[in-house]
Amino acid sequence: MKKYLVTLLMITPLLSSGQFMKGDKFIGGTFRLSSQTPTKSNQGTTYEVKGFSIDPFMGFLINEKFAIGGQIGYSYFNSKYNDQTNQREYNSKGFSLGLNSRRYFSISEKFVFAISGYLNFSRGTETDITSTSESNTQNYQIGTSLAPTFIFFPSPRWGLEASIGALSYNYSRNLSTDSDTSYFNFYYGTINLGLSYYFRKEN
Repeated sequence: MKKYLVTLLMITPLLSSGQFMKGDKFIGGTFRLSSQTPTKSNQGTTYEVKGFSIDPFMGFLINEKFAIGGQIGYSYFNSKYNDQTNQREYNSKGFSLGLNSRRYFSISEKFVFAISGYLNFSRGTETDITSTSESNTQNYQIGTSLAPTFIFFPSPRWGLEASIGALSYNYSRNLSTDSDTSYFNFYYGTINLGLSYYFRKEN
């Protein structure tokens, strides 16, 4: 696997072409949806999940290969757990602001590979409700990540995006307890889909 990855990184610069121009701009966004209808096990336990996140972004090309931009986001998540003796519900929601950058590698006229980098700040609330108690916490998080992104252009201005996996570092502080945590993550099975529109300069 490492050999193929090294080979890919070696040949993609050779495939680069002038598909983009300095001054090109783009807008777009990603949308993620989580849903699991109430599922009942043989032991009588049910589990239900629903949630979504939306992240609009914009950016511009500083040259033919590099782009920088910014993004905002909102996320919501809810899970419910019930068994014969316990009931529990968890809610979280939050807003985020961030900067992003991209290094493009043009594979063909319609396909582009990019390394996308992100720096985000988010602020949110969490609520944990059980049969006997309820707790509310506020937190903020600072994170950075790198993700491989594949872009397909069905037309010169529209791009369909798919990011597969990510390497990230996050720092989180619980404002209610004044405690903090930091951790690295490597997501290799997560796929994020997005759509972007490019305002291209005329040659």
